[in-house]
Amino acid sequence: MKQITPQFANQLLNGESQIRELVEMSDAQLAAWAGLGYRAWSQGRREEARKIFRAVIALDEKSYFGYAGIGATALDEDDLVAAIENLQKAVTLNPNDAVVNSNLGEALLRSGNVQDGAVYLRKAIELNPGGKDPGANRARAIVSALGAQLQQMSAN
Repeated sequence: MKQITPQFANQLLNGESQIRELVEMSDAQLAAWAGLGYRAWSQGRREEARKIFRAVIALDEKSYFGYAGIGATALDEDDLVAAIENLQKAVTLNPNDAVVNSNLGEALLRSGNVQDGAVYLRKAIELNPGGKDPGANRARAIVSALGAQLQQMSAN
């Protein structure tokens, strides 16, 4: 465990350092925690996943994994306000994650913000050009469904 000095305490308070530095947690260890959260989420254990993702954020408030996880969980539960808030933080911290962009686009779209939602869905597709990421492919499916709906509406 790291020694708590007045300088380190000030760095924590100013956001220059993170709690994980106090317990000397590596990036790999933090990512492993986030992986546990993802596993719980993918197995339908949403509350457990949320707790793990909150712990990740408590350890490092700059970890997009935590915000992405809480955002995905909120999206699943149709809590669009929480989904958008957390997914926007995740995208700010890592704008090149296709899945997070896709999730944010979907959350915005479902909340009625079609224009901004389309921006993030488009970005998700651009970040996943080969269509290899199943999570990001959801963006393609949503855009395709929207296109079909628009064509049907214009035909009527």
